Amino acid sequence: MSQLRSRLMPLVQVMCSLALLVHVLPGSALAADDKDRDEAALVGTWRDSIVFPGLPIEFFEVVAFHEDGTLTERFGSGPGLSAGIGVWKKVGRGTFAVTLENFEDTNHDGTFDVRYRIRATYHVVDRDTVTGTATSDTFSVDGTTQIGPSFPGITFQGTRMRVIPE
Repeated sequence: MSQLRSRLMPLVQVMCSLALLVHVLPGSALAADDKDRDEAALVGTWRDSIVFPGLPIEFFEVVAFHEDGTLTERFGSGPGLSAGIGVWKKVGRGTFAVTLENFEDTNHDGTFDVRYRIRATYHVVDRDTVTGTATSDTFSVDGTTQIGPSFPGITFQGTRMRVIPE
């Protein structure tokens, strides 16, 4: 009996190891798939509706998140504002930190005279919906001097832009 037991023990250990691998590997693969799916869920172009606290007006932007962690944005507020350019990174499951900057010609003399830095947190709700909050800071054009208080409490929600066939 002892000889049979000593022959069966390695077989039982191999079977237990295989069972453990079969159980652990799919979970690991799913975790990686979730991470990839999470980041891929933000990549693309979004139409955002923006509300500034205390203002009864809704603003709009279109923002494109690129796979390399960069973004381009166009705020729909008028001709004196440049396109925004920025960066993003994942900070949690379905949550992304975003920083972007743009310039504005506030007196419409043809020269940019302020720089805006927007710090935002995007939450991917589902494949076609994002929500978030943002804080806007106003700087001198060279970005070295903050020329006004931070403006927190900005909220937004967005929908993914899709191709509409002709």
